[in-house]
Amino acid sequence: MSNPFISKLEGRFALSDADKEALTRASSKVRYVPAGEDLISEGDAPEHVYLVQKGFACRYKLLPDGGRSIMA
Repeated sequence: MSNPFISKLEGRFALSDADKEALTRASSKVRYVPAGEDLISEGDAPEHVYLVQKGFACRYKLLPDGGRSIMA
């Protein structure tokens, strides 16, 4: 099965077999996250690097009124 992450990178960069193998290992553990669930909360020290393969993620700050302001 083709890895969409590697396929996308190959469209822009020449990847060696070793590169592809390392990227396959790094992106092999898949975790499905429902919409609206936080990956990391403000003040937490991240334990992982996340690769979003489908959908999108953003960085936001909680406002005093309970709203969110998207930062990135």
